[in-house]
Amino acid sequence: MPIIQANFTILDKVDNKSNCYFYKCNHCAEDGAGACIEGQDNKHIKHLTDPKKCLNAPPDVCKEAHIFLTGKGLNDTIHITAAMTTTSSIKSDISPSVLKVQKKQKGTTLDGFIDYPLTLAHQK
Repeated sequence: MPIIQANFTILDKVDNKSNCYFYKCNHCAEDGAGACIEGQDNKHIKHLTDPKKCLNAPPDVCKEAHIFLTGKGLNDTIHITAAMTTTSSIKSDISPSVLKVQKKQKGTTLDGFIDYPLTLAHQK
């Protein structure tokens, strides 16, 4: 996957049957939070979306990681910092905050509405 290849270095294989690898974040220091991240459950991609863990990730990389996780239905939190906002009315000394976003539920439609076709009896 391009997001992984561009932002991480593959390290050793995890010593279990999961067939996962450890990754090192290319944006973090050698001894920082991104020094050794297990690739299971998209932990490495989630690392890019958290400005407290990955301090040096560019905003476009954070956005790409959010889009990747949202496409997989895994992005349940959005981290917003003053550096990522573009509105001039927001002060630059705002501390990072976390907004909870509802997860997509599989098998449901918007507002729980299901559109069924009319039967012949209803059409008459």
